[in-house]
Amino acid sequence: LSGFLGGVQGGYNWQVNNFVLGVEGEYTWADVSGSATTVSTVPRLLGFSSTTTAKLQDIALVTGRVGYAANNWLFYFKGGGAWGQGKSFSFNNNANGTLFDTSSSSTDRSGYVVGVGAEWGFAPNWSAKLEYNYVDFGSTNVTINSSNGTQSFVSSSEKVNIVKAGVNYRFNW
Repeated sequence: LSGFLGGVQGGYNWQVNNFVLGVEGEYTWADVSGSATTVSTVPRLLGFSSTTTAKLQDIALVTGRVGYAANNWLFYFKGGGAWGQGKSFSFNNNANGTLFDTSSSSTDRSGYVVGVGAEWGFAPNWSAKLEYNYVDFGSTNVTINSSNGTQSFVSSSEKVNIVKAGVNYRFNW
């Protein structure tokens, strides 16, 4: 999967000397998708193929962060909970290429996030940041609803690597 995302965040930081502790919540709208085709090698299903397109629609994170401030820079680590929503759609074809079935699924996922970042204060109350997050939604059984009226269940795991840049405004309350 690959694509773009955009969102909003809010949080609160406490600074004691050069050390910073904070909490942050964020919501991200995602347009992250990808497709893959598998072809069966099982003798009785030889040539049967399935093309699946999956899309991650949104991600919510609640994290704590620990950092070190030096001059106008903040270097930090973060970690916490992650929630996401996704969907998928498949076309399943017989060996001769004729459409056998279509299927779809939708899932709500929960997991964890860990990340690292740097933030630079470039003007009073303004900063720019660059951050990397690893989000792991773990494995879950997903219900696949087929157009032929049947349901099947597959184990699905989802891991997301996110690099993001942003601009923050601090209210100094």
